[in-house]
Amino acid sequence: MIVLDASIVIAAVVADEPLHTQVQAQFVRWQKHEEQFIAPPLYHAEVTAVCRKLVIQQRYSPIDAREILMQMLTFPVEIMNHQSLYLRAYDLANAYALSRAYDTQYIALAELYACTCWTADQRLVNTVSRSLPFVHWIGEAISDRPFRA
Repeated sequence: MIVLDASIVIAAVVADEPLHTQVQAQFVRWQKHEEQFIAPPLYHAEVTAVCRKLVIQQRYSPIDAREILMQMLTFPVEIMNHQSLYLRAYDLANAYALSRAYDTQYIALAELYACTCWTADQRLVNTVSRSLPFVHWIGEAISDRPFRA
């Protein structure tokens, strides 16, 4: 089981995202291992907001961005919701002096399910990885490295 930050699915679906190639390669490896993907309820709001931003940035037309959103909403990610998730996300945001508790919801979910969390947010990983080694940046997923869930 793997917690996927919305940024990973965005990079997988949006072809002009910087880490698109790495994410695509990692998904091939994950599929070979039949990994199950989970995310907090925030996931749906995040991918919706990003698709709207694609239109505002004039990267995609409203119709194309809606198609991208449909792909992300049907991506095989199971949404998991637990009350303890939000309290832990709040505590993690405080512990790492993060101004928001959005990203920490993904980390809290990975803790709750004792699994890894993958993100395209390198800054977040740099902030937490020393004490939370289960949080990974997708940029570290290089094809010649062994599989790491």
